[in-house]
This record gives sequence, structure tokens and C-alpha cells, in this order.
Amino acid sequence: VIILRHVLLSHHGLLEYGSPVRPKIMEAEIIHMIDNLDAEMMMMTSALALVGEGEMTNRIFAMDNRSFYKPNFDK
Repeated sequence: VIILRHVLLSHHGLLEYGSPVRPKIMEAEIIHMIDNLDAEMMMMTSALALVGEGEMTNRIFAMDNRSFYKPNFDK
């Protein structure tokens, strides 16, 4: 129960992201990384939905201010 509690409390990873504690076991770090990946993929999916094929998204501040290309795989 203590380990599960730690995983739940630390899944945001950084204190500035609202986590009361940083991950201190491998399983907690894995959950944090999966949560972070999920958030980034959601931001990319949302940005890519706003542009047409062959276009770049607006810059995404939370992803190092990068923009992403939406390819056209039919050509």
C-alpha cells in the first residue's frame, strides 16, 4: 500500500507540476513518464487536428515551443 501510494502521489514527477513528492522508485518513474508521454501526445493530437495535411502546427509552448508537421501519406 505504501508503494502504491507513492506511485499515485509522485506521478506528476516535478514539484512545480503539482506533485507533492518526486518519484523515488522505478515503478513511480515509469508511471510519471507514461503520464508525461500521454500529455504530450494529447497536445500534439490537438494541434495537428487544427491544420491540414502538408502544414505545420502553431508552436506548442509546453513542448519546447516546437511546431509539428502533418504529413500527407497519400502522395
